Amino acid sequence: MRAAAVLTVLFGLLLIVANHAGWLSTTILDTESFVETLAPLPGDPDVSRALGEAVADGVVQSNDVGQAVADALPDGLKFAAIPLTQSLRDLIADIATKIIRSEPFTAIWEKTLELTHRATLLYIQGVKSDLVTTEDGYVVLDLTPIGSLVTTRLDELGFTVLDGVEADLTIELFETRDGGIVQTLANVIYSVRWFSIFLTVAFLIAAYAVATDRRRLTVWVGGATAIAMVVSLTDGRFIRSIVTAAAEDPIRQAGIKAAGSIVFSQFILQSWIILVIGLVVATGAWLAGDTDGARGVKAGFVNVFHRDAEGT
Repeated sequence: MRAAAVLTVLFGLLLIVANHAGWLSTTILDTESFVETLAPLPGDPDVSRALGEAVADGVVQSNDVGQAVADALPDGLKFAAIPLTQSLRDLIADIATKIIRSEPFTAIWEKTLELTHRATLLYIQGVKSDLVTTEDGYVVLDLTPIGSLVTTRLDELGFTVLDGVEADLTIELFETRDGGIVQTLANVIYSVRWFSIFLTVAFLIAAYAVATDRRRLTVWVGGATAIAMVVSLTDGRFIRSIVTAAAEDPIRQAGIKAAGSIVFSQFILQSWIILVIGLVVATGAWLAGDTDGARGVKAGFVNVFHRDAEGT
């Protein structure tokens, strides 16, 4: 059984890789799954708030709004420029957050995701969208339309301090000067997915081929499956914690954490399903054995059912 044990360990290790690669390839390479995974982001309160804060910071910091406010105040009220700028910044954040949560923005967001994904898969350099454009060899997320909507809303509220101010609210997503990089990455993810699945199944078949006690091997396989999924869930949580910790602002941390929960929800679900299946298989195979523990558990179940039958 030593060879079978080694093959079972290899099966468990490759199952971790296959679990990650399968989820990643489905999420990244399938447009429908990609959109379905990321579409809920603007509707999450923490995510939309974090994006609203980013828009507000971009408007204020990139255009020296503090100086614009100071210039608009009489000489005797210049001291109020800082608190007024902060209040204006908070108002911008509130308005931007409401816009991001709105149905029109959600529709734009979903369409942008679909166009961006299809464009990437087809190696289109320029993405025809209001939010995603190509600039200096990079695909960028352009939040300027949101900034314009915020300025319009401020005008309606009587705040004209940002009139004529042009805000650069673009975020670089990835470099597009070499379309082959995208193709290579997609091919690698796709290949790793099927290669890892193939090897996982191959090691499983080989383990049963050399095993002298297949019931015991089934216990090992079920246990290895459960352990592999625990590792998958743990390293997924670890990666999300590292990304979240990189954000210094608590609001952005909450946004990143919420976004991570949404993006990884399918991965977490599939990992838990496989984990439960592994535990059921291991437990069933163990109970099918003739060990003292298995006999004791089965005897306990028999006694419980027997008492229930007598009670009825």
